Amino acid sequence: MTKIILSTDKPELALRFRDYIRREYRRDLPLYQQQGHYLLALEEDDPQLNQLLNEAEQYRHTPFAEKYMQASWQDGQTYSLNGRFKALLPNLSQWRNLWSSIAAAPVTALIGLICVVVYLLSLSDYQTDVYLWAHFPQDSSQYSEIWRFFTHALVHLSLSHIVFNLTYWLVFGAMIERSCGSGKVLQLFLAAALISGITQNAFSGQAFFGLSGVVFAILGYVYVMSRVDPLRRFSLPSGFIYLLLTGIAVGFVGPLLNLQVGNAAHISGLLLGSAIAWLDGKRLAHKK
Repeated sequence: MTKIILSTDKPELALRFRDYIRREYRRDLPLYQQQGHYLLALEEDDPQLNQLLNEAEQYRHTPFAEKYMQASWQDGQTYSLNGRFKALLPNLSQWRNLWSSIAAAPVTALIGLICVVVYLLSLSDYQTDVYLWAHFPQDSSQYSEIWRFFTHALVHLSLSHIVFNLTYWLVFGAMIERSCGSGKVLQLFLAAALISGITQNAFSGQAFFGLSGVVFAILGYVYVMSRVDPLRRFSLPSGFIYLLLTGIAVGFVGPLLNLQVGNAAHISGLLLGSAIAWLDGKRLAHKK
């Protein structure tokens, strides 16, 4: 005889609970579909039956708790979109919990807020003023205007541009700040804005804006740190590497599709963030 542990008409809820059990108990629960419902069940003589029934009862009360979301995140699963990349973007329930996490990452939040304010200003009559004030130095006559080496990263030219960049900045920037401190995320922002700006300027001139060079730096940082950090502070979904490869690939094919992509900024930011992570990992390993 079998005993139903969990029944729901939403497949993502059943799959999320199964991910959690897989992570905590190292076993896969069989999933059944019956008359529009998704069932997880076990044999009545299973030695873990009562324990898993208690787990299911807790899950029914708080299905969006962080421990359940984190289980799917680490497993790299996707349920409501095809492909592996949904796990790399926060869904609605993760956005509900995001702001409490951001409270522990004030530098990440502040830079994100500045980007939003600057974008709103660019939609107003101040658009030209914003662009002229924030762009990368045009020539040596503007090198003394030090802010220009960094402010280009705070300006975005479209809604999709800022949403994409801030999504990754808030998720992974906050992850770095909570794990390594505000100084580290500020270091990455300043270093990546400077180096990606200089690199992109060498290829395209000063006509570029956006946080994407910095975003690729933090993506490179968390990816390398997830492998070299002796403290094991970074846990990433299994599909994370595909995000990096796709971002670089889009940069190369973008011009063929009439898309203006700052690939030089992306690659230089990725390499810089990866190098800083490698050095941090070596330093921490030496201390141990």
